Amino acid sequence: MMFRFMNMGMCHLALYNYCQRTYTFPAIELHWKQLHTELLLVRKGKSVIISGDGRNDSPGHCAQYCTYTVMDYNTGDILDVQVVDKREAEFKSTNMEKIAFPRSLEALSNSDVKVEEVVTDAHPQIKAYFKGLEDTSHSFDVWHGAKNIGKKLSEANWRGILHHVVGQHEWALGNGVSPACCQHGALQDGSREKEIEPDSPAHIALTDIVLDMNLIRNIPYYTQFRQTSALENFQSHVLVYAAKRFAYGFTRNFSKSAGRWTCVPVMEKKVISTFRN
Repeated sequence: MMFRFMNMGMCHLALYNYCQRTYTFPAIELHWKQLHTELLLVRKGKSVIISGDGRNDSPGHCAQYCTYTVMDYNTGDILDVQVVDKREAEFKSTNMEKIAFPRSLEALSNSDVKVEEVVTDAHPQIKAYFKGLEDTSHSFDVWHGAKNIGKKLSEANWRGILHHVVGQHEWALGNGVSPACCQHGALQDGSREKEIEPDSPAHIALTDIVLDMNLIRNIPYYTQFRQTSALENFQSHVLVYAAKRFAYGFTRNFSKSAGRWTCVPVMEKKVISTFRN
């Protein structure tokens, strides 16, 4: 593409593919395997916090492949990459992340790397997966969920917003854990001018947001104030070399007449079941 923009000549496509297949791809794969081994050896026997995110090869729900990447939350090192074919997920693109994520955890476990906490987006299937795990905590990316939620947010503090905005800094009923009052210091004079009138349209609109049950149920996943911005930056960088508009398969055929490689579907043998009455 760069040579075309510069109006310069370029080697034949067949030679280009030959160089990639013979030199470029093997060198990249060898370097990744060596780097991957070193990164896991450094973390052997240690606890880590990881962030995970899946990248599909096309927008929407028609992706053929999902590439799931796991990153060390504190250092930004890529610890594992898994690729899932839609055929492994019963041809349902939305299920590919659910398959790739446990594989990444298993790969880290096999290398004696203990995962202390996992940070992901609010993927419902991955959230359900953690219900059976006791030693690993799960956090949601704050940016995806609520940009303005603080580090020490609790459900009681969150509900207290409705009292604070109307000038009620103490109330009757609490949750038995947090005090039934605002936890800020003394307010400055004239602060009542910024209060919202109880049951006003603004207060009603705010009530609908604060008391949204889906948000309240997910509050515990935001208390650590984790984010996956570093991993998303990496995924955006990958788009420069592997755009989402294309599906990069594992199988290719070389056409001597056309002088180029083409992707072909790989059929699996159909399983015929015998049913008896």
